[in-house]
Amino acid sequence: MDDRHTCRKCGAANPEDYAKWRPRLCRDCANAYRREYYKAKQGSDVSYAQLLKREYGLTLDEYNAMVQQQGNRCAICRRPETMKMRGGQIRRLSVDHDHATGLVRGLLCQRCNLVVWALEDNHTTLDAVRAYLEEWRAAHRG
Repeated sequence: MDDRHTCRKCGAANPEDYAKWRPRLCRDCANAYRREYYKAKQGSDVSYAQLLKREYGLTLDEYNAMVQQQGNRCAICRRPETMKMRGGQIRRLSVDHDHATGLVRGLLCQRCNLVVWALEDNHTTLDAVRAYLEEWRAAHRG
């Protein structure tokens, strides 16, 4: 077997079909590398700063100033974020923006962000949700 089919990390034989996509690492070593890479990046201010700049045109300092201005609370419900990420850390407040213009409106908790996302394109849905809940309450009040 030539060097192309041998993992450079553990020396294991690398199957030919996998070797053409990942010639230097076996599947197990490649997966371990990816897990470590993403674990190291998770919660990293550097990667989050890049995302803020790319997606919203915000610097990390501007984002942090918005967090402070809002008292680390959601702009809609005024509660702090409670949703947790896979690692158990509390999520950051989400950047709410107008999908048509790209303009940033504020920072929202995950729940409010999902509601805004669901209602942004169809404002009549809000009235339908309200009517649905009122009908259910009226029917079950006894």
